[in-house]
Amino acid sequence: MINNNQRVPQGGNEIFLNHAAISPIAPAVAQEAQTSLAALSRGIPDIQEWVNTLKECREETGRLINAPPESIAFTQNTSHAISLIAEGLCLDSGDEIIVSPVEYPANYYPWKNLERRGIVLRHLPEKDPSPSFEAILEAITDKTRLIALSHVQYFAGHRCAVEKLRSVCSTHTIYLCADLIQSVGVLPVDVNSLGVDFAAFGSQKWLLAPPGIGTLYIKPALLTHITPVITGAFSVQTPLETLQKDLSFAETARRFESGTMNFTLFSAYRRALRIAQEKGIAHIYASAMERRAFLYHTLKRKGYTLLSPENPAQGSPIVTFSHGTKTKSLYNFLRKKGVVATFRHNTIRFAPHYYTPWQKLKSLAKLV
Repeated sequence: MINNNQRVPQGGNEIFLNHAAISPIAPAVAQEAQTSLAALSRGIPDIQEWVNTLKECREETGRLINAPPESIAFTQNTSHAISLIAEGLCLDSGDEIIVSPVEYPANYYPWKNLERRGIVLRHLPEKDPSPSFEAILEAITDKTRLIALSHVQYFAGHRCAVEKLRSVCSTHTIYLCADLIQSVGVLPVDVNSLGVDFAAFGSQKWLLAPPGIGTLYIKPALLTHITPVITGAFSVQTPLETLQKDLSFAETARRFESGTMNFTLFSAYRRALRIAQEKGIAHIYASAMERRAFLYHTLKRKGYTLLSPENPAQGSPIVTFSHGTKTKSLYNFLRKKGVVATFRHNTIRFAPHYYTPWQKLKSLAKLV
């Protein structure tokens, strides 16, 4: 039985507020990786054990986002997952994709790269921190084939009402692709309620898992709409049948997995996913947002310029703020005091999680 202290990152004396970047992992998660490496040091592990690990990760991921395991493929990261969609879609020169210019590169460059094939990117207004429903409607034309958005925007944590686009996309036969990396693990996420056709996220942020694993979700009815562009031994129906030479793709999203995975990472990932399920996403979300509220109102009271939305329903645990020309010096001061955060575009981004100790937040409040 794993005790509670083993289930959350322990950290040291620092005040860690960087979960929107790369998160620490819990001792129990690290132990899984160490156990897997120890098994490797003794020789080649049981292949079936590896297969079972992937199967269980798929099942746990499916429960987390309310998707069947068959709709989930594992990749190296979010960029990899989105690139598989971008390159595998059947698109013609002149077809249009709606993107936001304030997207994180993982959900921008894979689409930008399609311009070499004559695909046209239609950019939403850059002034909008999160794309509005009206702006997206205005951007749709009879050439629109896909809309690519983040569920939660990385810079200041604005939440996009992705679910509002479901009927519009269905009416106009437009695919909807969402980057979920800033929401899975801390916000309740249901891919069916969101109405997305494709989704992607990585392991290294709110899931408190090691970096190096990406997840690709494809709506089951659309599996054959995407052509696998990277293939290998694991892409086929019988991956361990080495003498077959017919390329018969797996009937599940596994068709997008090419070969041997890093099973040490997946052993740790499985534990991280199970801890999230045991804690309960509703509890994780409520606790993280309580900490967000504390930080937001502390900064507001002290006169800082808040870039994150005040209404928690429009935001996430991310709190981004500025101190004018003094922002960089404030960031450097906080770093020296052990505060781990992100400095970007003359702003400071705090991203607490559900387990962030209150005492550390109160200590931070005295520093800002």
